[in-house]
Amino acid sequence: MEAIRARTAAEHSQISKAIRRALHELDLTTMDLRTAQSRREHAENHRKKAAAGFLDMEAEFSTAP
Repeated sequence: MEAIRARTAAEHSQISKAIRRALHELDLTTMDLRTAQSRREHAENHRKKAAAGFLDMEAEFSTAP
């Protein structure tokens, strides 16, 4: 009975670690997705401004505050 309990505890520990790892990977992937969506929206806004002739590259990338 004690061996079964120990084996079950070890199995539970492995499953718990796998779940934590999977949830962490999901969190990282979700952050990556949101970042990619933000970059895409920013690029689309720049494309629209450029197509309309309103994109001022000097003002957009200037280092002055």
